Amino acid sequence: MQISVFTAGNYRNGKFDRVKGPAFVQMPTSEPLSSEQIATWATSQYATPAKSYSGTVDGWQLYAERVFGTEDRCITCPGGIAPAPGDSYVAPKRGDSLGLFVIAVRNR
Repeated sequence: MQISVFTAGNYRNGKFDRVKGPAFVQMPTSEPLSSEQIATWATSQYATPAKSYSGTVDGWQLYAERVFGTEDRCITCPGGIAPAPGDSYVAPKRGDSLGLFVIAVRNR
């Protein structure tokens, strides 16, 4: 089984601007999903108010959980990002959803 991990954050203007990954549990034997593929999938899922998500992209099974700002230090971390021109940036509050933690799994 191949497993990779991503985080998707900085959701602005209807999309995730910051996707980190993949990080691997072990190196995959096939091409992993790209950050762009994860951003597209995560954005489509995040539009619904669920706490967890699942789906399939290019043969990879995806599982995602929302990440919430449960402490002050969690919500100040993304606050250092300057908004893009024309953006109306609203600083997150404790308890706000900050993004998604995504696990991609593929059988060898």
